Amino acid sequence: MRNRLLSNRRDLSPLFADTPDVELLDYGVPPEWVEEVKLATEESLLELTDHLPVEAAEALLELATGGKPHGLVAVPALVDPFEHPDAQRRFRVMNNVEELGAPSISLGRSGRSSFTPNSASW
Repeated sequence: MRNRLLSNRRDLSPLFADTPDVELLDYGVPPEWVEEVKLATEESLLELTDHLPVEAAEALLELATGGKPHGLVAVPALVDPFEHPDAQRRFRVMNNVEELGAPSISLGRSGRSSFTPNSASW
């Protein structure tokens, strides 16, 4: 019984302590999160990945399960940055105002523009 309980205990040692910083950065981990990632354990990894870019989270989960993730894909300077797969995850380029449902644009107190969708088109 005792051996079975001991074998069910999780290893709480840091998963990425020996992973070089540059490798974590290559997987998309933001520089300000590298130290937190290096301290991540099996128990804290999923909570940590909620705070990271999707590419970094996927790479860390791959590493934690024994895989070898691909590094970020470098984009040549002459390529449209909105065509990069990572940008496609985050942005949708609109070709005209009609695609937005004809929103009205106004400047708030902060000076930032805000979009108000036309409720009739939603």
